[in-house]
Amino acid sequence: MFLKKRFKLNFSYCTSTIKSFFFRIYTMAVAEIPPSAYGNMPLSEPPPGVVPDLIHPQWHGQGVVIAAAIGIPLMLIMAATRIYSKCYLSRKWVLDDSSFIISLVSAISLISLQVALVCEGRAYGYHFWDVTIGDLTKPVLLRSLVLAVGTGPLIWLIKLSLFSLIYNVFHPLAYIRILVVIGLALSAAWYITSAVVTVRFCGPHGGTDRLSYLAGLASSACGDTSGIIPISSIITGIVNIIVDIYLLIIPLAAISHLNLARKRKIGVFFIFLTGAGACVMSILMLYYRTLQFHHSDPYFWKHDTTYHNVSLFTVSTIEYTVGVIIPCMAPSAKIWNHASTHLMSYVRTRFKGFRSMDDSNSMSHEREMKPMARGPEQPSPEMDTIDEMLLHIPSAALRSQN
Repeated sequence: MFLKKRFKLNFSYCTSTIKSFFFRIYTMAVAEIPPSAYGNMPLSEPPPGVVPDLIHPQWHGQGVVIAAAIGIPLMLIMAATRIYSKCYLSRKWVLDDSSFIISLVSAISLISLQVALVCEGRAYGYHFWDVTIGDLTKPVLLRSLVLAVGTGPLIWLIKLSLFSLIYNVFHPLAYIRILVVIGLALSAAWYITSAVVTVRFCGPHGGTDRLSYLAGLASSACGDTSGIIPISSIITGIVNIIVDIYLLIIPLAAISHLNLARKRKIGVFFIFLTGAGACVMSILMLYYRTLQFHHSDPYFWKHDTTYHNVSLFTVSTIEYTVGVIIPCMAPSAKIWNHASTHLMSYVRTRFKGFRSMDDSNSMSHEREMKPMARGPEQPSPEMDTIDEMLLHIPSAALRSQN
């Protein structure tokens, strides 16, 4: 009897939020529809001239799968080169490397969750008018909530490796250290706050069953375009852009004042300038977030959340991939130089019958890179700081600017 009463109360609350969220234009009709028929109703009416297909709807999630299929292997390859460089060439593992592993795991987890949300179930990747309430199963709702809550903190963990890279490369510069700490603290405060607010307003209402999750996600605070969570989502998009631009400006401003050779300075510029790609992706993410909100428009099909999220997930996958690749570029260049040096030596010995001994730069670089020249606990004395190890930036060049 208690369970039956609880179910009726829960269902009553859920259906009331659904009517305010999913069926604004069906308000009059819904009152005469029995509860058993709710599962077969579309989330919104189709736009003019479009016939909904609730039996065999077209899936539009290919972009998310393609981006993930390219991004995840690319991240793993670049991560492998970085780990190899640190473990077998430099033989120096620092805190920056540990933060990179955390960022890598966070990026893969976030991308995998997006792929699971699009590929499993029949909700995301379809137009709103081709999805019914019955398609919003508990696994779909649970993954939606986990993604909504975890996106902010996981994005911060992805950016953690970039902050850590800048901190370690330019650590002799006091103002860089201060800027990095400020950026980390302020961004963490917002991302954590947004996660807590999302749990508060979008979490299950009245239990842990499907109706409870549906009631939470369809509540006015979470699902309505004028609610606190949609507004928070827009603010998060703006914060992402600000943080990415912040991460781009800090190193570029510092590099421009270093006493480096022009060729070396251009190389360092190029590594951090790759972050401009992340800025572009953040701007596109904000654009796709805003597509879902038409405050003054009574036609809910224009929001088309389940469809627009595909573009949002695709662009975000590219941004996360770029964020992981940037800290790997310098170690990858180190491995390339190491491999090319040995390859050229082999070619000269094999086909010309002699080994070039007059190229002092190549030979000194080969001696520096030789893995067995020192023990695992004996890092090269020429690479006693992370800036020299990653980017070959002389410490004197940094200290001269401090």
